[in-house]
Amino acid sequence: MSVRRVSSSAALLAIAACSAPPVAVDPGWFLRLGDSHAFAVPERLPPGWTRELPAHAPHAAPRAGDALLYLASLDDGDLLQRFVEVEVLACDERAGTTRVRLEVFAAGGEPLGATEHALPTVHLTNGLHSAAEQLFAGTARLEPEELNPVLAGVHSLQTLLGVIEDDPHLSPLLWRVVVAPSIWSVITHLGVDASITLSTAVPDRDASRDPIGRALRTPLELDLNGAPALRCSIVSVTPRAPYSAGAGIVALVAERPDGSALRFSLELIAARSVSSDRDRTSGDATRDGSGPVQAEAAGPQSLRSR
Repeated sequence: MSVRRVSSSAALLAIAACSAPPVAVDPGWFLRLGDSHAFAVPERLPPGWTRELPAHAPHAAPRAGDALLYLASLDDGDLLQRFVEVEVLACDERAGTTRVRLEVFAAGGEPLGATEHALPTVHLTNGLHSAAEQLFAGTARLEPEELNPVLAGVHSLQTLLGVIEDDPHLSPLLWRVVVAPSIWSVITHLGVDASITLSTAVPDRDASRDPIGRALRTPLELDLNGAPALRCSIVSVTPRAPYSAGAGIVALVAERPDGSALRFSLELIAARSVSSDRDRTSGDATRDGSGPVQAEAAGPQSLRSR
């Protein structure tokens, strides 16, 4: 069982969601996971980093030299933190891949290890934000063409979670907040049946992210063999460089749904861009042409995929 396979299964099975009615969502857990700044950032950052989020570039595809710095935190009574640096090494337009280096640092800035990954560039430039925009509209039923951004967003999320899962320093942190199915459940289901529920996205009110454009917060619930396994709040922006190196995901807060209060968070705290100042832009109108937010969705609706 892996995050990669769970996400892939959910994406393929989401096709049926275009005709599914909205699913009622308990907003309590989503409110609890609304604060991605729940954990203080250590004073000492890895070498070469300062806390800065530059305005994004007008182009979507990341470029060699773009880099993001996340803070991963696991609270299980004792706080464990790791810095996660994602740096773009090369972009192969012909192959449609972007090679990234993921390096993990201890809370004191000491390097722990690094891995390299060749990722589909389209998964980085699609990001989750288009799905969030679709879900922000609060549409009760999605037509097939409206489902495409949702499927693309799930694939982007799949790619990023796969990178985390492949890292020996990060994978144990993420899996601590996933309630694994019992052996009996696996036997009776002849394996693991995964489903996700993406609920109505809402605007993120964190002013510190204003320079990188409008952010949306999307609830995600994961069930394994019909039992709740993970609750997650994901904050995304339009994936423009350098933020497309992380598919536009700027925060993720997850908790176990078993009442244990165990929580994992991944928060973007700094970024570097190789784009020149004249290539950069800041305003939502230039960013994606979507215009200002009209209104928040009135009530919780969900898109369930199986």
